[in-house]
Amino acid sequence: MENRKGLKAGIVVFMAIVVLFFPGCPQATDETEDPGTKAGAPFITVQPGDYQPAVNEQIFLTVEASVSDGGVLSYQWYKADAVGVTGIEIAEAVNAWYDPPTDSPGTNYYYAEVSNSNNETRTSTRSRYATVFVLDPAAAGTPSGGFNISVDTSENAKHQFVRGFGGMINAWGAPCPDVTITDADTLFNPDKLGLNILRMIIYPEPLEDIMNGLVYTSIDNSDLFDIGRLVNKYGGMIIGCPWNPPDGYKTASGHLDPNYYADMGNHLITWVKKMEAGMGGGNKIFAISSQNEPDDNATWCIYTPEENLNFVKEVFPLIHQEIPHVKLFPGEYTSFNSSLYMPIVNDPEALALVDGFAGHFYGGQIGERKDWAINAGKEVWMTEHLRNTNANKSYDPTWAAVWDFAADFHTVMIHDYNAYVMWYAKRFYGLIGDSEPGVTNQRNGAPQLRGYFMSHYSKYAAGKYRYNANWVGADWTSAASEPANIRATAYADDNVITMVMFNNSTAASATDTWVNIRLPVAIKTSFAVATYNKGGPAPTNSALADTTARMEPAPVVMSADMKTASVKLNPSTILSVKFYK
Repeated sequence: MENRKGLKAGIVVFMAIVVLFFPGCPQATDETEDPGTKAGAPFITVQPGDYQPAVNEQIFLTVEASVSDGGVLSYQWYKADAVGVTGIEIAEAVNAWYDPPTDSPGTNYYYAEVSNSNNETRTSTRSRYATVFVLDPAAAGTPSGGFNISVDTSENAKHQFVRGFGGMINAWGAPCPDVTITDADTLFNPDKLGLNILRMIIYPEPLEDIMNGLVYTSIDNSDLFDIGRLVNKYGGMIIGCPWNPPDGYKTASGHLDPNYYADMGNHLITWVKKMEAGMGGGNKIFAISSQNEPDDNATWCIYTPEENLNFVKEVFPLIHQEIPHVKLFPGEYTSFNSSLYMPIVNDPEALALVDGFAGHFYGGQIGERKDWAINAGKEVWMTEHLRNTNANKSYDPTWAAVWDFAADFHTVMIHDYNAYVMWYAKRFYGLIGDSEPGVTNQRNGAPQLRGYFMSHYSKYAAGKYRYNANWVGADWTSAASEPANIRATAYADDNVITMVMFNNSTAASATDTWVNIRLPVAIKTSFAVATYNKGGPAPTNSALADTTARMEPAPVVMSADMKTASVKLNPSTILSVKFYK
């Protein structure tokens, strides 16, 4: 294993008019300004949504935006060949809405450019890309048999709020590669992988020394402000964490010297303030924790559980006073062993000072709900797990290696965790590929299968509450066993119900595997995407190559009453579906 420490039913065809949007979505977009512009960039408050209409069903894509300088907004819609590709201007599509043609089956992509004109200048903001997948009933198929799952969005069925998903980007250097601004855009752009949590090291040295290349010179840290701005632009969150304190703060035995508790607190405060000032524009750090793996006696700064408690009680009030908007987590223990957090949990003063608890999944209590945190109203974050295979590095970017990664996600979701952050985001075993010698099945900076898997959760679960999804029998009331190779979770907010599901079977199947979903309300419309092996079930070392469909639109077959949906979930498939209420 690589050292993660960085070396130091049937088809329903109907006619309807449906307006689709993502209310309040801060996902951001390209901004262009004319030279010398004074017009402020429009802020898009409602993004156009994705949609699966029937042939000849009229739909409306909608965008809403605002400006603060009193300028005049105008709109222009474009049609593109793919997400991320510059589109062709659509004649006379100059309103805040657009009704795309749906006269033939197929997939098309659209976006709007919103412009603000003021003082003879103009500034434009591009919306997200909207996918319109006109359903071909013959291609969708007719549901037959399969497994039934019932979604319950009542208050009693409500679980955790899902903050999001992401990865780590900066370390000391080799073997962890440099993460560029282009890499960060691939990771966090909502039109790409769309992740929303970035974990960063708080180095022991001053931030300016790091960014000026005076230390850790094997990677380029000069772009940390740029990356931070990018993550904020896309509505993401940054969490910082120290591995070691500045020189002189530790005792001979490796513990943080209590005489330097306040100094360590000021070091954390200074990092946040410098990052926020450098990012500018009101961009923020979302959270910090006090120590990475304080129980890792061989490498990092050591805190016993009692010392962790004492640091929280002495230092967290100072941090809250200086940067009150930043959420605070105590030390992130290696195994997320519940006993290590008990001194804080059992001390009311300390418990009131923390916003949540974070930990890692290394040989510890992975498959358990952290009742002691959740019952106290605190969030639970899984902030690091490395899964890699040094004996066969080319295995890690393959389909077969996706499924142990998938098990992590399902575990944290059903045990009410609020966030999942993997170790290094750019690595042969990570979310995007690197240049590791001898590793096949990857491309430097390109999304990997694990990245697409995490993207499903980031785009369909983050920002929503999880709700019960129960496997049931053919009568839709009697309980049924969970299918051997299928896992599914459900989420919802005020506007949509979503599901993320996967089939980790690698066995060949002569027939389609259908999952039938009973919804708690009749929905207006739906949209689904799938990542799957086009060549069939994946053998042990199936290559990424071009046999993988990367989040392509997938058919959803709705019942006449719009309360039951059926989707194909064949072996080696990850599928997410959104139902608009």
